Amino acid sequence: MPAAGPTSSHTNDLTLTLANIPVAIKANLATASDPATHSHLPTCCASRVLQHYRSPFDATPVAKLKAAGALIVGKTNMDEFGMGSFNINSPLHGPCLQPPPPPRDPSNQAKVRVAGGSSGGSAVAVQTGMVYAALGSDTGGSVRLPASYTGVVGFKPGYGSVSRYGLVPYAHSLDTVGVLTRSVGDARLVYEVIKGHDPLDMTSTATPPSTPTPKHSPLVIGVPDEYNLTCLSTASRQAWSRALSHLESLGHTLTRVSLPSTLPALAAYYVLAPAEASSNLAKFDGIRYGTHRAHFGDEVKRRLMVGAFALSARGVDTYYEQAQRVRGLVVNEFNHVFDPQRERGGVHVLVTPAALGPAPTLDEVARQQPAEAYVNDVFTVPASLAGLPAVVVPGASQQEEARGEYVGVQVIGMRGAEEQVLEVGGMLETMER
Repeated sequence: MPAAGPTSSHTNDLTLTLANIPVAIKANLATASDPATHSHLPTCCASRVLQHYRSPFDATPVAKLKAAGALIVGKTNMDEFGMGSFNINSPLHGPCLQPPPPPRDPSNQAKVRVAGGSSGGSAVAVQTGMVYAALGSDTGGSVRLPASYTGVVGFKPGYGSVSRYGLVPYAHSLDTVGVLTRSVGDARLVYEVIKGHDPLDMTSTATPPSTPTPKHSPLVIGVPDEYNLTCLSTASRQAWSRALSHLESLGHTLTRVSLPSTLPALAAYYVLAPAEASSNLAKFDGIRYGTHRAHFGDEVKRRLMVGAFALSARGVDTYYEQAQRVRGLVVNEFNHVFDPQRERGGVHVLVTPAALGPAPTLDEVARQQPAEAYVNDVFTVPASLAGLPAVVVPGASQQEEARGEYVGVQVIGMRGAEEQVLEVGGMLETMER
């Protein structure tokens, strides 16, 4: 039976907004032990390095959820330290898989679809109705890709709008605490609780009062040419087309835009994120934190080696600084298409595919080379590099969903436009599928 939602009597008082509502937390967000009951929720990051770690404090978003009355019912599986697109890199718990669609054959696990990474456990907890909402973290798409793969809503606020205090870092200039729910309205409700400046996180910012566009004002919807890849699956292409047609039917204007650095952004991300990780994870040396680094899983080791080389004397000019330049181009291109002063006028939001296609099966993933998984982040990475808010909503047809072939549609907004992103995401929930 799906988890209960909040009652309407609570919605005007943030201290009671989530009273008695079950919420799950990704295993890289700190949760304090309860000395009264001697119970603990491990902050292990799905890694053997931290399997015995017990946090003495709650991450700020977790503390805010508790203050709003939420029941923290458990921690969720993830790719180790957030490094993965499929949630199969989990040395402690094994891969996170979706429940198979009917008729179910639990014995044939190889044909079951993966949940997506790295917040796959949070996505499946929401998908199956175990919880009303779950927190995840999104570095390059780790909330949005699982949302697309599991048919739920995944919201990544803009960088800094939610405190990262208590989030075990992967890449500190990219990491964002995100929300997974069954609806956009639920995501908004949780976001209203966890957002805001935190003096314990120097990267957090005060969020000004929302000033959404009036409901009846037509919006200009940007459609990026570079997201129309030849490798886009039929399911994702049709979902994107349905979403655009639906928005046009509501009176909004579609306009093509260009974001030339979309593909280079993916390569830049896989230099910058591992480089930051190689620094952030250096603390896990068995002396200060965790156990010896030899206990890292294969994917973490792979990315740490890439990151260490990118920061080496030979790699810093050739790779790291070039990647930073690409990141600057990505930011400038987004600023340009959102700029109301540009010659053709700015767009309010961008609407794009969320993933190349439905989630692959465990069998299909096993046949891939490790680096092949990286391309799955191509639609989510650019917004992360620019620190923009983005939400993924379900876009598959009812027939596709009955087969477990979920795909999502992504809405990207300018900095500070979380409310507008959620507003357009809510519009897409009403499209015929």
